Amino acid sequence: MAYANYGYYKNCYNGSMISQSDFAYYAGRATAYIKSHTVDNLDIDTAAQACCALSEAMFKHEDKSHNISSEKVGDYSVNYKSETNTTLDDKMAKILSQYINPVGWC
Repeated sequence: MAYANYGYYKNCYNGSMISQSDFAYYAGRATAYIKSHTVDNLDIDTAAQACCALSEAMFKHEDKSHNISSEKVGDYSVNYKSETNTTLDDKMAKILSQYINPVGWC
C-alpha cells in the first residue's frame, strides 16, 4: 500500500500535476523507493509528503510535455529544454533527503 493516496495528494499536499488515474502508479513506485532507502519507523505524514514529491518527480521525468521550451504550429516544430546531467535517481535521492534524515544511507 502506498504512503499517500490521491485524496492526500490533492487535499493535503495540494498537488495537481498528476491525474487521479495515474497517481496510484507513481505513488506505488515512490513508496517502494522510500522503503528501499529507509527503515519502517517513519512518521506517516512525512512519508506521505515524500511519496507525493517523489511521485511528481517521476511523473515529470516520464512526461516529456513538461520539458517543452517552445512549440510552433505551422510546419510543426517542438523544442525541448536541455537536460542536465542529473539523473532521476539523483533527483529522487535529493528529494527524499529533504523529508528524511539521510544518516546511515549506503
